[in-house]
Amino acid sequence: MRDTVPFMQLQQTNGAVAAMWILVSGLVGFAGNVTSIGGAALVLVFGLVPPILMMLHWRTPVSECVPPPTA
Repeated sequence: MRDTVPFMQLQQTNGAVAAMWILVSGLVGFAGNVTSIGGAALVLVFGLVPPILMMLHWRTPVSECVPPPTA
């Protein structure tokens, strides 16, 4: 049995972290009673840009890559 996390579970973890970031950012904006257009735009940018950058720049560790099929 392997002791590493399968590739699919790693992708699900990345998505879960991104979703939680967006949710918490929205809750902070809501709790802070953001009503101005500039404040709402700032919450939107702060909520979406970091998860997008994380998903684009995430590197899967070599030990967790799916090996090519053998013949």
